This record gives sequence, C-alpha cells and structure tokens, in this order.
Amino acid sequence: MMSAELGTSLEQYVADLVARGRYGSKSEVLREGVRLVQDRENERAALTAMLDEAINQSETELGRPADEVFSGLTDKYEAMVRSKPESTDPLLLRDPVEARWLVGRRSTDVQSALTPPADPSHPHSVARDASDRRIRA
Repeated sequence: MMSAELGTSLEQYVADLVARGRYGSKSEVLREGVRLVQDRENERAALTAMLDEAINQSETELGRPADEVFSGLTDKYEAMVRSKPESTDPLLLRDPVEARWLVGRRSTDVQSALTPPADPSHPHSVARDASDRRIRA
C-alpha cells in the first residue's frame, strides 16, 4: 500500500473530482494521474531514442552539410535557367542573382519587379500609373 502527501490544494482538487462524480474514489484519480505521467515518460523516451538515432546517423556521415546541399541546389537551378531561356516562369527568365534577391521579398515587391512595362500594342495589355492604378485609354 502506498501513501502520498499531495498538499492542501491538490487534495482539495482530488476531493472535488470525486464529489462531482468524475472519479469513483481518490485512488482512481491518483491511478489516472500516474498513468498520464507514465504515458508522457514513454513518449519522451521514444522521442529521445529518435533524436539519438538521428544524431548517430549524422555523425556516421549519412547526412550532408547544409552548405553543400544549398550549393548543389543553387548550381542545379542556375543551370536550369541557362538551359531553358524559353521558359515562361518569370523567376527563371531573370538573372540568377536577381532571382535570389526576389526570394523572401513581399509579394508586392516581387510582383512589381516581375511585371513588364505595359505594351500598348498587346490586346490584353493594361497601362498602370505609379500608384498601380489602371490608366484608361
């Protein structure tokens, strides 16, 4: 048999749970509490095991340094830009350095940077003023 001192506030809380009918006895409340602690500790142990495994994998060189990955991605996409000048993607049509500048900017900045000047000869072209309002012909 186990005995536990909970302190006044916790003892009152347990008594209120039993009085409201949520639990049948003080022992049920304590068992439920211990089960919750057990579940939390099991989850923590599982997470710790996963983190340990990930650290071990990274230390055995199964991973790659972030600089190496980002450098490879930069090279890959710059090569795509050079090899596909007919692309219709506005970011791919631009210089790779300028395209990198556009990443992370507010959408309005990017939109204004990517929007070509209005071509009055194009049937769907709409001229805009400095406030980005349409100019009627």
